[in-house]
Amino acid sequence: MGPEPSAPGAGRRRRGLLVGVAVVGIAAAVLGIRVATHGPALLGAGGTDTISFGAALNATRADTDYVFGGVNLCVDGDAPVQILAVRPTRPVNGFRVTGFATATRSSSHPDFFGAGPGGLRSNGFDPDRHAVATRCGAAAEPTELLVQVRRPAGPADTACAAGLSITYSSARGGTRRFDIAPVLALAAPGDSSAADRCEPATP
Repeated sequence: MGPEPSAPGAGRRRRGLLVGVAVVGIAAAVLGIRVATHGPALLGAGGTDTISFGAALNATRADTDYVFGGVNLCVDGDAPVQILAVRPTRPVNGFRVTGFATATRSSSHPDFFGAGPGGLRSNGFDPDRHAVATRCGAAAEPTELLVQVRRPAGPADTACAAGLSITYSSARGGTRRFDIAPVLALAAPGDSSAADRCEPATP
């Protein structure tokens, strides 16, 4: 027994539906609308896509760990994201990110960290913790990203970076990137203009 004939106009309706889906997809791409299949997006606290500030540690020593914090993050969905990598943007004089961690306020860390000497672990942070689960707009405190950094040998060489590039993923989407522009500087002894060596990166 052969296949039943299609109802009149069914083929045209199917073609119209496919064309409509394609148009919606193109419009989303052109307008920058986030598609659900991409998963939750990583953003700055409050839902901003821009983070820009300057921070410098003075009289730093070469080949020594320091930590910068103050990068407060949230996600715009109900699923957490995992930060996979943090890289410096436009590093000067060998500025390196050698580790990173995320943290939320707790009894042991009642305030956001800021910046200081030592590595992540010696400052009480777990270098294997890389999740951001705080939802943007929620009453909960944002999640702080902390980066462990170094400058190479050379006592007179101030090192800095014009920003950070954060690669992350979630169970509901592929790998994505969030570029932010905190100017971070490790000043050599006697250098009072360390932060002027780098200009903010454009996210």
